[in-house]
Amino acid sequence: MFQVSQMLRLVGQESLTVENAKFYLEMNGWNVQAAVCAYFDLEAGPEARAAPPAMTFVKDVTIGEGESVPPDTVFVKTWKVQNSGGDKWPEGKPKTWPRPVLSVGPLWSDRNSWSIRA
Repeated sequence: MFQVSQMLRLVGQESLTVENAKFYLEMNGWNVQAAVCAYFDLEAGPEARAAPPAMTFVKDVTIGEGESVPPDTVFVKTWKVQNSGGDKWPEGKPKTWPRPVLSVGPLWSDRNSWSIRA
């Protein structure tokens, strides 16, 4: 069946048997997307189920609440944050982040600065 081959292609034949693919597809009304999602929800390893890094805002370091910046001005905005999760923060920054901002420092630190155009 087409759906079985699609699911095997998406998940990987080394991770999933034809019989298991049929099980997830039948469970999800032969909807390939739903079956793949169900597979990863139930079969993913602990690294896929880990909680994302957590942080709590502490204070504005530059340009506080209510302060204004003239239009079309590039400025650096810095926030002080703290790790509010139980795990150490990872190195670097996420692969996706809103386009209008550019990091000028490491994301997972106690101070985060962004170059922003007003």
